[in-house]
Amino acid sequence: MSSEIQDENVKILVSELLDGELSDDQQKQLLCILKSDDKLSQRVLELFIDSCVFETYLSLKNPRIFIKKVVLNSGYLDTGKAFTNRVATEALRQDISTCSANADTKQLEAIKQYARDQLQAFLEEQKEIQRLLARKKQPFFLFDIDLITKKTLSFIRFTKKAAIAAVISLCILSTVFLSFHYYMSNRIVATLGQTFNAKWEQKIENTELHIGKMKLLEGYAAVKFKKGAEVIIQAPSSFNLKSSNKMFMETGWVTAKVPPAAKGFEIQTSSSSVIDYGTEFGLMVGNENLSELHVFDGKISLTSNDNSNSSKKQQLWLEHGQAATIDANGHIDRENVADRPRLFIRNMPTSEGIIVPGKTLSLADMIGGGNGLGTGILNQGIDPATGQVTILRKNSTSGRGFIPQTDMIFIDGVFVPDSSNGPCIVTTTGIEFSDCPKTNGKSYEIIANAAMFCIEGFNEYHDGRLNGRIYNTAYNPSISIHANSGITFDLDEIRSFMPDVEVVRFRALCGVSETLSEYLGAETAPKIVDMDFWVLIDGKTRFTKRLTAELSQAAQIDIQINQHDRFLTLATTNPSNISMRWGMFAEPILELKKTETKR
Repeated sequence: MSSEIQDENVKILVSELLDGELSDDQQKQLLCILKSDDKLSQRVLELFIDSCVFETYLSLKNPRIFIKKVVLNSGYLDTGKAFTNRVATEALRQDISTCSANADTKQLEAIKQYARDQLQAFLEEQKEIQRLLARKKQPFFLFDIDLITKKTLSFIRFTKKAAIAAVISLCILSTVFLSFHYYMSNRIVATLGQTFNAKWEQKIENTELHIGKMKLLEGYAAVKFKKGAEVIIQAPSSFNLKSSNKMFMETGWVTAKVPPAAKGFEIQTSSSSVIDYGTEFGLMVGNENLSELHVFDGKISLTSNDNSNSSKKQQLWLEHGQAATIDANGHIDRENVADRPRLFIRNMPTSEGIIVPGKTLSLADMIGGGNGLGTGILNQGIDPATGQVTILRKNSTSGRGFIPQTDMIFIDGVFVPDSSNGPCIVTTTGIEFSDCPKTNGKSYEIIANAAMFCIEGFNEYHDGRLNGRIYNTAYNPSISIHANSGITFDLDEIRSFMPDVEVVRFRALCGVSETLSEYLGAETAPKIVDMDFWVLIDGKTRFTKRLTAELSQAAQIDIQINQHDRFLTLATTNPSNISMRWGMFAEPILELKKTETKR
C-alpha cells in the first residue's frame, strides 16, 4: 500500500473512530497501520505537543486521577472499544475550543521541552524492554504496565507541571489517541447549503465545514452533516461543529431534520443534551442558558446537564407534539408544542422581505404567534377587550381593563384605552398611560397580523394600504388596529430569546388605510375619519399624532430604545363614534444591533 493511500485510509478510519462508528475490524486495521508506520507516529507526536490539546491539560483539576483511570487503563492498545470509550470520553471531552490563549509562552515551552526530554528517556527505556520482550516473542507494542505505573507515580512527585508533562508523555504512547488531534482540524464534518441574507462573523471560504466554532450574525443558513442530518440555523446564533453527527449550540436557534441514517444525531448545550432517533425538532438557547425544545415529528432523548449536582440530572423522552424548557441548572419542565406552535422556522424562506434574523424583527408577526421572523399566522389577532386570540372579526365591545396575554410569549397584554373612570393601565407591572384621553371605552375589531378590515354588517373585506402599498403578507407586514385599541410588547422577553443582539430602535409607518377613503369617497372620508396614534415606552409617550383617511397622511415613526427600556406599547384612540377607523402600524420593526454576550 502506498503512503498516500495509507494516509487517506487512516484519515477515514480515524474520522469513523471520532464519530463512534468504527467497527472492530476497522479498529484492528487502524492499529495495524499505526504500528507499522513510525513516520506517522512521529508526525502525530509533534503535532500533539505543539497543539492546543497540550494547553487543555493545564486546566485538568486532578492529573493524578486522569493518569490512573484513563492512561494506565489504556496502556495496551489492543483493548478494542474499551480503549476508544475511555480515551475519547474522558480525554477528548476536554473542550478544545476553550483552551486558554493567554498562557505564558516561555512557561509552556519549558514544559513542552520537559515533556520531550521525558518522552525521549522513556522511549529509550522502552527499547530495552522491547528487546527483552522480543526474546519471548511478545508483540512490539505491548508495554510493561507495571513499569509505566512506577514511572508515572515517580513523575507525580515532581511539580504539578511535571505531572502534566507526564500525562502528555504517556498519552503520546497511545498512538490512536494522538491521531485524534492530527485529523481533528482537517476532516470535513458538514457542508454549507442554501443561505438567505446570511452574514457571518468569520469569512466562509467554501462550503466544506470543519470542526470548530461559527457565528451567524444575520439571516439563515442550512448545514448538512456528513452523516445526513440537516439543520437550519437562524441568526443570531453561535454554535460549534463537533463531529459529523454532533454540534454544540452556545446561543441561538436551530431546527433539525434527521433521516434514519443519522440516528443518534446530537445537539449539546451548556445545560442539556438532545439525542435524536429519526425526527424533526427545534431548539432555542437564550439568555442565561435557558433552552426550549419542540419536537415536530418522531422521538428524541433529552438529558439535563447539571454538573454541580449529578443527582439532579434528569432524562426523559419527548415525542411528536411535546416540548420542554431547560433552565441554566438543568431543570426540565414539560411543555406542549401547541402552546407555542410558531416559534421555529422549519423551511428556508423563499422571498425577500424587511424581516432579517439578527437585524430586524416584526411585531406584526408576533401578534400572529410567530417569533418575529415570518412564522406567525396571517390575520390572527387579539381582542383588546377580552384578550382572546382569534381570527374572527367582531362588533364593538366594552373593555375590561388591562388583560395579560399568556398565549404569546413576546406580548405582555392588551387593553382598550380610556381614562374616563381612572388611570389606564398598560402593563402587567401596573404602569399607567398618563396621557391617555377619555374615550367611549369600546373597541371594534381585533388587533391583527396583516392589514385587513371588515365593514360592519357586510361580509366584505378590504386590504390595508398606506402610501400606495398593500400590507397583508409576511413580507409586507402590518398591524391592523382599529380605534380604541392597545397592545404592549415585553422587550425583556424578546431579549431573552436573542442574547447576542440589542434592541436599539422601533420603526413603523402609521396611518388610516387609504382604501377607506376609496370606499367612503375621497370627499367624505377625510371629514369623518380621524384617530390618534400613540407609541409608549414604559408608559411614557414617545410618539403621538392625529391622522385622517386623506391620501399621503401616513406618518413615519422612529424611536430609539435603550437597553433598560422594557415595555413598548402601541395604541389608537378616538373619543367619538368608533366605526370605520382602519388604523395601521405598517412595517412595525424592531431594529437589532450585534452585541458581545457576557457569559
